[in-house]
Amino acid sequence: MVSEANPVIKKATDLLMTMSRDEETRQMYEAREEYLLGRQIEIQGAKGEGREEGRIEGRETERKDIAMKLIEEGMNDEFIEKITGLDIAVIRSLHNNR
Repeated sequence: MVSEANPVIKKATDLLMTMSRDEETRQMYEAREEYLLGRQIEIQGAKGEGREEGRIEGRETERKDIAMKLIEEGMNDEFIEKITGLDIAVIRSLHNNR
């Protein structure tokens, strides 16, 4: 049997057998496992949200970089707005930050 060959599996098997004899302990164990799984799902969701926020910030930075290059080339604000999708106010603030 695998549990006899591997001490870790044997320990887990023994623990499972002990816990399954006591209904209250088994329910507490299952509740804990369910909680831990829920936390893991929450963490994964938060990581996904963080990545998405990073992508959005990256796109915004790229649009501003393009706008700065267009400003340096002497393009007018309306053209830059059309190309980058940035608000005129943002474009004007880029002029001031040069």
